[in-house]
Amino acid sequence: MGAEREDSDDKGTAWSKQKIFEITDGRAGKSTIYTSNYSGSELIQMYGERDFGRMVKFCKAVTVTGENYRLRNFRKGAV
Repeated sequence: MGAEREDSDDKGTAWSKQKIFEITDGRAGKSTIYTSNYSGSELIQMYGERDFGRMVKFCKAVTVTGENYRLRNFRKGAV
């Protein structure tokens, strides 16, 4: 969640916000996994309390930490 919001185009932002609402509303009560690199407070700012509330209702938050595996071949000394 949030990667689609990096474009500063207002039309694109409005479209993506509408799609996120449709997805979260349609998935209400169903098992769904949402992933993001953003914090909860950042997601509330992006989507508003209504949509964020739908995402986290009955959820269990899991924090995953570690190195970016996509950059594993570019670590210091690996090149």
